Amino acid sequence: MRLWRTNIGILAFGALAVSASGQKAPARPVEGIAVIESVKIQKDQSVPGFVPVEVRLRNVSQHDIYGIRLDLTAQYTDGSTRPEVLGTDLLAGYLPRGEHEVGPQSAQLATFRSGETWQGRAEVHLGPDGAPPVGVQCQVTMVAFEDGTAIGSSEAIERLTQMRNAELDLHANLLSDFKAVAAASDPIQGAERRTKQILAEAAANNDKHVLRSGPTTGTTSISWRAQHLEGVVASARGNAEILKVIVADRVALEEAWVKALRNQPTLKEKAQ
Repeated sequence: MRLWRTNIGILAFGALAVSASGQKAPARPVEGIAVIESVKIQKDQSVPGFVPVEVRLRNVSQHDIYGIRLDLTAQYTDGSTRPEVLGTDLLAGYLPRGEHEVGPQSAQLATFRSGETWQGRAEVHLGPDGAPPVGVQCQVTMVAFEDGTAIGSSEAIERLTQMRNAELDLHANLLSDFKAVAAASDPIQGAERRTKQILAEAAANNDKHVLRSGPTTGTTSISWRAQHLEGVVASARGNAEILKVIVADRVALEEAWVKALRNQPTLKEKAQ
């Protein structure tokens, strides 16, 4: 389980809520920005030990929302409660999408513009008796805006900043990969050379690349980049001209990612 849902899944942050039992103190609710319209406990249990809860919100502010955190409290038949957290970065929904994208993608590339609604999905623990909660309370505790500012939980703001810093490193690497292929006279051979270079880098670094992420660091698999590049090449079905078009799209997409993430290196906290 991971705390934050990432934009395209490259870092495998996941899309599930996690227990917030280690949180030192409840975060203050953010009011007058995103109004909760409904909280619905679903019947399907696709994840063992958890039940999905869908939360629908409306953006009543004058600003587009680029990230949000919800603090949930599940209530069970025996009277016990359990805190849960759902954090979502929506930056991907505002970026131009490449026509020929392949590889891991988010199931939801949503935006949350002023006046619009947005629906999030959290996985909440089953109760001590294995039954779903009888109720779930929900509060908005952090909101990030399009201008790089945020309001609410300092811990959530810091976590979102760390995740975006890590994503910036990864997208910068992907941009270098696709630019190397685009510069080759034969893109198929260029992709093969780049794949070998990535795998050699992976072997030299025990297949782990340290990502800058604010005060902490994270790791991701270097060889994943090679697998991703191989998937792009496979999508062209051996046609060099098609591969050129696909790679040009990916260069544009990764440039957009890097630009967007560099524009928000550290979220600035607004006073409530």
